[in-house]
Amino acid sequence: LAWEQRAELSRLTYAPGQNAITAERDYNSWRGWGVEPKRGDLRPWTELLDYLFRGDTDGAARRWFLQWLAYPLQHPGCKLYSTAVLWGVHHGTGKTFIGHTMLRVYGPNATEINDKNLQETHNEWAENKQFVMGDDITSAESKRALADRLKSLITQRELRLNPKYIPSYTVPDCINYYFTSNHPDAFFIEDTDRRYFIWE
Repeated sequence: LAWEQRAELSRLTYAPGQNAITAERDYNSWRGWGVEPKRGDLRPWTELLDYLFRGDTDGAARRWFLQWLAYPLQHPGCKLYSTAVLWGVHHGTGKTFIGHTMLRVYGPNATEINDKNLQETHNEWAENKQFVMGDDITSAESKRALADRLKSLITQRELRLNPKYIPSYTVPDCINYYFTSNHPDAFFIEDTDRRYFIWE
């Protein structure tokens, strides 16, 4: 500690797309994407979207969803203050496969959670994350309480991390949430709420 050439940084942060040491002299825990971009055949992806959005006659919903997925990749660290929900009573339609594709793109910056994780006091699953998929959300109990929690998660600018066994700390919140469900009543949503994009 007494060495005059020691590295001294301001704080820990999470700043996607920036260097390990930011311009503000913060230590950045972001470590890059899960895959490198390359040219290839997109037909499997577009055919899956064609299937999932087959009732979208003018293409507006599909276009919005694609832009919602793409913008945080084009602008690393951007929080969109909205969430996408794909639901349907049938299993095996590809809702979760969309999320798994994005999990691979984001690599260590993404994770999959469930109902239980959303309601836990400890949120180590959110550490160093940009994309979170909540798979097969049912929210059978306390829908209103979960709705209030989701409002904060979707729109908050800072994330207080509360891992086990260490003091809590705050970092910028860069997480965008994608949810799937097989239940039409998985979420409690007020009529005027603008945070949700929902597609059956």
